[in-house]
Amino acid sequence: MVLSATHKPQHVIFNTNARKLHMSLHLDENAVRANAADIAGRAAKRKSRKIWAFAAVGTLMATGAAYAAVQLFSYGTISQDAATMKELNLTEAKLTGSLVPGQTVGGSVKVANPNDFPVKVTAVILKDASLQATGQGCDPATVSPGGSVAAYPAGGAGHKIVLAAPVTINANGGPVTVTVPGAVSQAGTATGLCAVSADFAVEASVGS
Repeated sequence: MVLSATHKPQHVIFNTNARKLHMSLHLDENAVRANAADIAGRAAKRKSRKIWAFAAVGTLMATGAAYAAVQLFSYGTISQDAATMKELNLTEAKLTGSLVPGQTVGGSVKVANPNDFPVKVTAVILKDASLQATGQGCDPATVSPGGSVAAYPAGGAGHKIVLAAPVTINANGGPVTVTVPGAVSQAGTATGLCAVSADFAVEASVGS
């Protein structure tokens, strides 16, 4: 009986400890699961916050790019008629000295520019067929134009005499005296003095 009484309390104690152990194990497992769920939840929240932040940056960047790409165009038409070129006004054309046998003399002419833009006089062209030499004892064959052979602008043959330096005449400017070097010469074999006349054209350019 003693043994039986002693054995029974031991059995009860054993069972009680077993239940406590089982309960302890059960509680520990629940705690582990709860802790794992809590960690996963916090990680998910952090992850979702990061994704939201990146989405916001992407939206702002997209908005900025769209604003920068906006362009506005307006259209119009501009037109201008071609400028009208007027002939230069030439006056007081003459030789600058007396023509004598064996000599070459220059000429001069006053030039006015009626255009609303400047011009640059560069040369004078004499018309060969218009050159006349007259006077008592004058031999026309002894008189010749200076310069080099060139076409006369209005047609026919001529001689072009290039100025020593271009002469610029301002818009609506002048008259300006233009000096022509070596315009006419007379052979040294001539035995008489000659009076001369000739048609000529002034060559000018527009712009630089």
